[in-house]
Amino acid sequence: MIKQEDFLKLKQNDRIEFLLRLNRIEKKQEDEYSSVFGTIYLFMGIVGFLIIIILLLYLTGVEGWYEILGAIKPLGYAFFVLILFQAIWNIFNNFRFMKKRNELESEFFKEEIKPNK
Repeated sequence: MIKQEDFLKLKQNDRIEFLLRLNRIEKKQEDEYSSVFGTIYLFMGIVGFLIIIILLLYLTGVEGWYEILGAIKPLGYAFFVLILFQAIWNIFNNFRFMKKRNELESEFFKEEIKPNK
């Protein structure tokens, strides 16, 4: 993390450039999270749709509703795998974006090492 005093020591152009780059990194990270959550919501919608179809077929007395019920178990496994993949992907992205932030901070906030005399 950078300190407020260090940030204020930068020139105004450098401050603006740093904030723009940091904003771009955060925007990319947010976009990657939202794209995977859309997939999860779509998958939940498909499972919900199947449950509604099964209930409608059961209530109307149509035979064969239990065959559709058998499709929920494999979808549940697929949903579990999708959530597991999402967790691994989030961990990987956190490390990747943390590295980008650290590179950006080290570029703008280099510590000057004074030679020992």
